[in-house]
Amino acid sequence: MSHQSSRVSLPLLILLGSLCGVSPLATDMYLAAFPAMSEDLRAPASSIQLTLSAFMLGLAVGQFVIGALSDQWGRRRPLVAGSVICCLSAVWCALAPSAELLIGGRFVMGFSGAAGVVLARSMITDLTAGPQTARYMNFMMMINGLAPILAPTLGGLVLSFAHWRAIFWFLTVLTLLLALAVLLLAPETLPRERRRPGGLLSAGRGILALLRRPRYVGFVLAFILSFGTLFAYVSGSTYVLQNVLGLSPTQFALVFGMNSLGLLGNTIVSSVLVRRVHPRRLATVGQLISLAGAIGIVLLALAGPSLVPTLIMLFLCVAAQGLIFGNITSMAVTEGRDVAGSASALLGSLQFGTGSLVSPLVGLGGETAVLPMAVTMLVCATLSVGALALTPRQREQ
Repeated sequence: MSHQSSRVSLPLLILLGSLCGVSPLATDMYLAAFPAMSEDLRAPASSIQLTLSAFMLGLAVGQFVIGALSDQWGRRRPLVAGSVICCLSAVWCALAPSAELLIGGRFVMGFSGAAGVVLARSMITDLTAGPQTARYMNFMMMINGLAPILAPTLGGLVLSFAHWRAIFWFLTVLTLLLALAVLLLAPETLPRERRRPGGLLSAGRGILALLRRPRYVGFVLAFILSFGTLFAYVSGSTYVLQNVLGLSPTQFALVFGMNSLGLLGNTIVSSVLVRRVHPRRLATVGQLISLAGAIGIVLLALAGPSLVPTLIMLFLCVAAQGLIFGNITSMAVTEGRDVAGSASALLGSLQFGTGSLVSPLVGLGGETAVLPMAVTMLVCATLSVGALALTPRQREQ
């Protein structure tokens, strides 16, 4: 184990965390621009929200395809190709003249950017074992957690002096720098002797084998449902906090950043405690906190939302994810270590597939409805608690 973990250098770990961080950055940075985008592209709010759903769908499909095939092709070549295409798709989004073309560009951006997300997890799984996997996953989540803190602030800053398209030019430069870093720093972590022969059919058999492992399935369900709780907040909060509760784009960015800071803080706490407390126990505590916050948000939505209590409940829901994501991810990929690419692919594709489904549900009530977001968060949080509770406990210490 020491030999394996010593191969994960700090620059590589930062790079892998940054590749995962592009997804929340590309998601959160332009949320405050939704009203301006609706006006500029002459598109309804539902069409602008579809740009978010298309990105999530691209991430879901891309992870499923790229992750599964990486068990056969290795990690480096798909990672390089995905990084380059992601940069080009950011240019497409910056130049898109209509909501329809922007939706298409966001799908391509999500599909290609999926390489960084799914292969970063796979590479950590290739290079670590045992408790090291949980620690490195939590460390990656710490780096990843900086993205949603910086994203709304950066987005608000850009919008204060530039057009919303400048956000995508910023993402173009960022993805270009990451593509160069991948070329210079990313090694091949899956040697030829550990690769699985065959084409898509073989990749499909690996995924079917994972679906027959109850512990893997249970952890994945708990993870994606917790992500659904978070993404209901992500896709609905820009309208709830600005249109219903009256926050300005700058105030929204500050609130969004503060909630993300809570998530990051709990991820740091988790990375310290995981040396002494089992990841499952930490994840359960996070789930219960998130559930309590979701119940509070529904009650406030029914009674008539007020600013401060709503902000407190949202903070509980979001910050609690810092105890959930890294720990459940490490438990899931450990169950599929022999097919790490497929295990990471299925986890990630279902995660962002959930996101693509949640966003339209949250938007059903229009731009001034709070209850759809609140109910979606509560349902996802409740089901996540149930999924983890029902996951078998054998082989856990």
